[in-house]
Amino acid sequence: MLYTSIVIWIDDLLVFADDIDDYVVKLEEFFDLVAAYGLNLSAKTSSIYQQSVKWCGRIINNDGDSHDPARVDVLRSMSYPETAGLLQQFLCAANG
Repeated sequence: MLYTSIVIWIDDLLVFADDIDDYVVKLEEFFDLVAAYGLNLSAKTSSIYQQSVKWCGRIINNDGDSHDPARVDVLRSMSYPETAGLLQQFLCAANG
C-alpha cells in the first residue's frame, strides 16, 4: 500500500487512487491498518475525498503537483541573501 496508494511525510499522510471505487477500497485498507496497529487519527486535521490538496507546500490534484502560489510569493518577496547563513536559510525555505 505504501507508495502505491499512500504517501507519508513525518506525521502527514495522503491516500490516493485513480477513481472513487478504488479510493474506497484503499481507505478501507488504510483504516484496517490504523485499527490493527492501534493508531489515533485527528478528525480535525483530516479530510477525505478531496480533488485537490495542499500538502507539504505543494498543490496536488489530477493534473499532477505544483508549487503552492502563496509559498512562491513569499520566496519571491525575500531579499537577496548577503551572507552564507542567509543563503542557507533561503535554500532551506525554497526546498522545504
